[in-house]
Amino acid sequence: MVSYELHINLDKCEGCNICDVACPINAEVAKKQGKLTPKNAVLLVRNGKAIVYNGDKCNGCGVCIDACPQDAISITIKRLTK
Repeated sequence: MVSYELHINLDKCEGCNICDVACPINAEVAKKQGKLTPKNAVLLVRNGKAIVYNGDKCNGCGVCIDACPQDAISITIKRLTK
């Protein structure tokens, strides 16, 4: 199994909120639970910067990377298990 780790370059991030809106996992959580919080979201913008809260839920799809106009997000493979 592959797991992913989200990285936010805080020097580039302008807190535009596009990444957390674009994230399909965040969208599914919001649909099921009615809102996004630090307890249920993969990433959220707080105090003008994107913050990864539940990165273990990231499926590595890269939608947030494509959506980020500041090129402030990257994803790395965290671990491979069989």
